Amino acid sequence: MKKLDLVVRVIFALFITGAAVSELTRQPAVVQSAQAIQMPYYIMYILGVAKIAGAIVLVFVANRTLKEWAYTGFFFNLTGAIIALVATNPIFPDVVIAPIAWVFLITSYYVYKTQSL
Repeated sequence: MKKLDLVVRVIFALFITGAAVSELTRQPAVVQSAQAIQMPYYIMYILGVAKIAGAIVLVFVANRTLKEWAYTGFFFNLTGAIIALVATNPIFPDVVIAPIAWVFLITSYYVYKTQSL
């Protein structure tokens, strides 16, 4: 079960790190998505740095409290992204990618909590 926990956390962390790099480098698809939901550009930098920090915490840090905070931050970030996409005209890749990331998040958290009991 510990290996499953690590595998799911690493997959989720890689997924989130890819999104963070896309935000920090202002990839055209990410900029288009930000414009669609009327998000200011500077928020992309804040979210990118926070996502990288959270991914590092999930994979490398043993402190349970920090992991809970990282999971909470990712939950609010991805839930907000899904709500924003539904509220505006969804762009095809975003409408699929955000819920997939959310499912990976919930799966990772569930495996983490069952393993830590």
